[in-house]
Amino acid sequence: RQRDAAREAARLARQTPPGPPTSLSDLPAGDLLFPGTNMLCPKPTITDPAEQPCMAGLRFGKACRNQGCPYSHKSINELSAPSQAEWKAHVLSHPQLFFNSKSVTCFPAEPGLYAEPAQVHASKGGKRKRSRIK
Repeated sequence: RQRDAAREAARLARQTPPGPPTSLSDLPAGDLLFPGTNMLCPKPTITDPAEQPCMAGLRFGKACRNQGCPYSHKSINELSAPSQAEWKAHVLSHPQLFFNSKSVTCFPAEPGLYAEPAQVHASKGGKRKRSRIK
């Protein structure tokens, strides 16, 4: 019976038309943009223990699924000046890591610091030209 039920579910799944495609610009994006296929984003060393980042929240723009997450879910804009400086140095030291130009506003425009979410979602990985406009 279980085998028959599994076959029927698979048959129905093949017959169900796919939903409308999701626009790349509709994908979630947080304060950090990290294109490519690697799921693990480089994590910085932030000196203030209260501002240790939750990488899931910063990368995908939503709180992590861990109910008791011990890490900070603050936006980079809301961090202290020393923590912001540590973040800036971290992003500039990783060529595939960028701040989201739509959400991070605490730094002046600088080459290699910002990217647009649509640029990152359209990227298949590898190097691309960094946005100089903020």
